[in-house]
Amino acid sequence: MVDVALGLQEEVTSMKWSLQELEKYRESPLKLQETLDLTAVLKARDHTISDVSPVKVQGLITLDQALIIAHLDVQVTLTLPSTRSLVPVALPLAFSVDEIYTRQLTDLDEHTTAETVIYLEQDVLDLDQVLTDNILLQIPSKILTPAEAANEQEMPHGNDWQVISEADYQAQQAAKANQVDPRFAKLKGLLKSDDDQN
Repeated sequence: MVDVALGLQEEVTSMKWSLQELEKYRESPLKLQETLDLTAVLKARDHTISDVSPVKVQGLITLDQALIIAHLDVQVTLTLPSTRSLVPVALPLAFSVDEIYTRQLTDLDEHTTAETVIYLEQDVLDLDQVLTDNILLQIPSKILTPAEAANEQEMPHGNDWQVISEADYQAQQAAKANQVDPRFAKLKGLLKSDDDQN
């Protein structure tokens, strides 16, 4: 909900509509500009998330025959631990969600080849669930602090162990491949002397 006169945007608790409610938007699309609090839901689904900013959603929901088409632009900042040092990292996410929903499984042939059509089991379109799923899918497997990403920070290490970058590991493996084992170096010398004698 938007208060245009004051320029304030209040936080919405839910983005759910019955299909009957959506019918009034058959002629013109439902325009969305909402701010949601999905903190509890996201933290419950991913325990590594320590904080979630309000989720800003802009988009359209249009009805086309038996189809409900949603286009959403989403912005949120998650606080997650660094995958290297476990230091909290603010991870801003901005992405789009384009999905098609239906309550009827007939006459979908034209859409099933190019796009996935999601069947609604109930007569409710729940965008909270859609947003939660898509936010969790956007979390990368590697999260680093700015210093870690710039390689300015020393890698974690301890007695007889250290974390090394993938590039350092590959360089070590290449050096090992070129290095000859001293035990076999003596054998190589024996083979040369045998060839010289023959």
